[in-house]
Amino acid sequence: MTTPARRGAGGVGAVRIVAARLAAGARARRPARAVVLREAGVFALYLALAIFATWPWIGELWSRAAVGDSSVYGWDIYWSAKSVLGLHSPWFSPEVFAPEGTYLTNHSLLLLPAVLELPLIAAIGAFLTYNVSILLWLALAAYGGYRLAAVITGSRIAAIVAGTLYGMGPIIVFRTVQPGMVLAAALLPFSLLAARALMRRRSVGSAVGLGLMLAVAMLTDVLAAAYVLIAVAAYVGVIAVRNRSWRTPRAALLVGVVLLTAGVATSPQQVAIAQASRTEDYQTPANIAAASSTIYGSDAAQFVLPSLFSRHLGDVYLDAAGRFKGLLTRQNGPVAIGWATLLLAAIGLAARRRHRTARRLALAGLACFVLSMGSVLRILGTDYRPLPVSYEGYRMSGVMPYTWLVRVPFLRNVRVPDRFAVVGILPIAMLAGLGADALLRRRRRVAQGAVAGLAVFGVVEGAMTLKGDLPIDDPVITAPIRGDRSDSIVVDAPLGWASGASLVGQVYPASRAMLRATQHGHRIAAGYVARISPVRLGRLLSHPLYLEILRLQGRNEGTPLPTCPAVTPGSAARDAVALDARWVVLWPDADRALVPFLGEVGYVRQAESRGVILYRLGARPVGPGPTGAPSALFCSGFEPPQPVGSTDIRWMGGAQGTIEVGVEGVRRPGLAIHTAVQSLAHPRRLAVRLGRRVLLQTTVGAASAQPIVIHLPAGRGVARLRVDVSPGASPASEVNPIDPRLLSVYFTDLQVRRR
Repeated sequence: MTTPARRGAGGVGAVRIVAARLAAGARARRPARAVVLREAGVFALYLALAIFATWPWIGELWSRAAVGDSSVYGWDIYWSAKSVLGLHSPWFSPEVFAPEGTYLTNHSLLLLPAVLELPLIAAIGAFLTYNVSILLWLALAAYGGYRLAAVITGSRIAAIVAGTLYGMGPIIVFRTVQPGMVLAAALLPFSLLAARALMRRRSVGSAVGLGLMLAVAMLTDVLAAAYVLIAVAAYVGVIAVRNRSWRTPRAALLVGVVLLTAGVATSPQQVAIAQASRTEDYQTPANIAAASSTIYGSDAAQFVLPSLFSRHLGDVYLDAAGRFKGLLTRQNGPVAIGWATLLLAAIGLAARRRHRTARRLALAGLACFVLSMGSVLRILGTDYRPLPVSYEGYRMSGVMPYTWLVRVPFLRNVRVPDRFAVVGILPIAMLAGLGADALLRRRRRVAQGAVAGLAVFGVVEGAMTLKGDLPIDDPVITAPIRGDRSDSIVVDAPLGWASGASLVGQVYPASRAMLRATQHGHRIAAGYVARISPVRLGRLLSHPLYLEILRLQGRNEGTPLPTCPAVTPGSAARDAVALDARWVVLWPDADRALVPFLGEVGYVRQAESRGVILYRLGARPVGPGPTGAPSALFCSGFEPPQPVGSTDIRWMGGAQGTIEVGVEGVRRPGLAIHTAVQSLAHPRRLAVRLGRRVLLQTTVGAASAQPIVIHLPAGRGVARLRVDVSPGASPASEVNPIDPRLLSVYFTDLQVRRR
């Protein structure tokens, strides 16, 4: 039986046990809080360095935007947030290249960053959020390098130095004008840490973690994901080759878990990619990839010279370019490793020369920088092609690895060789961290001061001037458009349709139009994405309004415009009504020849601000236009695409083919389309069908043009005509009787007839 005294003693003991446990919990929480505060302090340090490295961007970002690739990324944030909140697929957008729209499956969409930043977007707007994010992403890249270096070096101070040289070096800081590559730089170290965890733990959980990290890269930027996948595959491959335990069924199972996790997490994106690939071509053509490999490669001297864009040392590069003229003609971003990084990396390699890690880091960096040189060996501005080979009509060097990698379909989409420097600088910065650790271990003030001085000098080397080109918003121009609640199209002149593989019109105006689209919220005729289908470009060129603006606006930087019949104001006006192109923004760099044309079409001047003029479409034109006035043009002479009509038709021989001709705006009964079909080869039999109904059957003579009138029945919706062409009396010796290069089909008038 328990006495009262013992019961009291037991109660006191229980209290003591509880108190001891609470104290232990408090002691455990104290280090956790210390770790959080320490890591937050490191990130704050990198954020301060990012502000210095991009000065005066911190003052510009609140009201101005950098136009070019940068403003396209701002639109990406805007569109991703809008599509997620609107509960529709972000991988297709009807808001650029209107009215066609485009798939964004190969585009740097920044979907995941936009989702994470939704509260900030709701508070300050999409573009201002993007401007602030540039600094955050740059700091995140340096922080990722720091986390990886902490594992490699075992020294927190050395890791901070390595992260600084990585994220604030010339290569990464310059990529703030292409923030998708800054995100790639941030994702690389974290992905390699996840891969390291898998190789060490060999657990299903670590495999799931790596799969999720790859999914994060895919949902952030498909281009960044390509570099992350290459780096992770190279790391895992090297370890697996040397370790027999990774040649077992369990190892295959873990790799399967990684791929399955990444596939499931990105399944909606994979479905969109499959849909786009099934209907259209969004891959980089082989000839474009070959051209890029010879144009965008680095010069060997650029690795050791300061960056041309360095705020403090750019003149050193200009002095060198004065002696070697070819250095100023290179069409690539900076690949300058930085003198501070090179010196510390050399010290690290010398100090750890007997360690496998140091040698692997040096070889990895060397391999990436060789890849960044592209398919031609360049030294001090001079091109060399040892063991010359030809690919797609371009002369390359057989000793350059990129010459052979560019033939791999997956790597064609990477396209720009110098971007491999973003991957290459990571192992070199880690090697510099080993060098900093070797100096810090000497515990001498001179060595410690040298490390601090080199870290500061590395930031100075990388610092560049980042400024805005335009105000984020111009209310005088955007407010009237924003007040229009319809789904009308805004046409910016000069007009441009740009991608990484094609260009019609001008690049800069296209990105500028996307900046303004984030403010007025309407569809725009312009567009600038990573890839656009040649088919959609062909359809856009079929619109008389767009074609004549392209002809009159001035300089055309890209593909020559097609040779079509002259566009009259009447046909352009009817096209503007069919498109609902209610607004035209005339920028100061457009040719003033557009002013009378817009007036004749029916556009009325609404507002002007800073030389920018806003026009609105006035009264709707009625009745048929002049004879021969085009309303929808399908012309030969546009490369790419070569095929005729509004879809990509490629005949590979055979006796007949089908042309799908999209007739946009067919919403009125009794539409009559006056066409002219010209065959430049042999006579053809022509059949035009609407569904199963045959509207027209005729024969088109060789080298002759015959006007044909096709009457569409009354109905609603957008009609799609099918034009079947058969060889007729063409000789049997003709190999490809229906060649799209020998046939042109275009609509020369569009009349509305009521019956």
